[in-house]
Amino acid sequence: MLATHSVSIAFKPEAKVTALALSLKGDFAVWAQSDGKLFIAEELEGVLTPTSSWNAPALIRSVVLHEGQIFVLDDEVGLTCLDSKGELIWQIEIGAGGFDLQELANQLALIDGLGRLHLVNYDGSKVELNQNYQDILRISTVGDYLILAHESGAVQALKNGNCVWSRPVRGQTGESITCLGSDKNQHLVLGREGYALVEGDEEVLEVEIWDIEQQQLLHRVDVKSRLLHSIPSGKGFLCGFDDGEVIEVFSEDSYRFESRLSCGYPIQKLTFCQESIVASA
Repeated sequence: MLATHSVSIAFKPEAKVTALALSLKGDFAVWAQSDGKLFIAEELEGVLTPTSSWNAPALIRSVVLHEGQIFVLDDEVGLTCLDSKGELIWQIEIGAGGFDLQELANQLALIDGLGRLHLVNYDGSKVELNQNYQDILRISTVGDYLILAHESGAVQALKNGNCVWSRPVRGQTGESITCLGSDKNQHLVLGREGYALVEGDEEVLEVEIWDIEQQQLLHRVDVKSRLLHSIPSGKGFLCGFDDGEVIEVFSEDSYRFESRLSCGYPIQKLTFCQESIVASA
């Protein structure tokens, strides 16, 4: 049985929410709506209260909070930096607009609408890459590494903008990477789907755990459903699947799988906090 906690409505958006970010202390929040409007809320007398807003030139794909600044990625112009009051600090035009944004220790990694990687420092200066990275579908971070998953099924780990590891491609007819995540030991957790060789055959669905530092496969296991989301937990990592199952994997116990809850619908996001699991489906 699902344990559903009581909730209260924090804000009442006027359009679909496309991006959301909350500070670690919970005293500052931003959210974007499908009409391109960004709202900023600050804690006033113990309550998060909208204090200002900013109009983006197009649909906002992602927002990141970093050291009191707001970084906004839209799908037309590119990347914008705002202060905590919503005032423009700088803006960078990205060809083909933005698709995804990932926060790194010293810079931001973003994917444009054509699947190309760009690295931008927090002061707005662009980082020159030694090679071009294209056809990217997913990005994530594992420790100090930026992980890229390509349309071909190839997976790469970058450090300081340089490729330091590439996962060997598997399957004669190709494969698809369905998830990039990590465990408590900062190992890469990867979900893959191998394409069937014969019409009617079942697709091969697997979860892989990689030690990027040692460039070593630690574990591989068949699963019944596509892995969609994975995050670290206190004892290993949590997996959210396409069939609505949430499973915890115990890293120190030979990667033992234990079912935690079932939502009945594909898992979109997971959060783990103080031994509690929050899943959206």
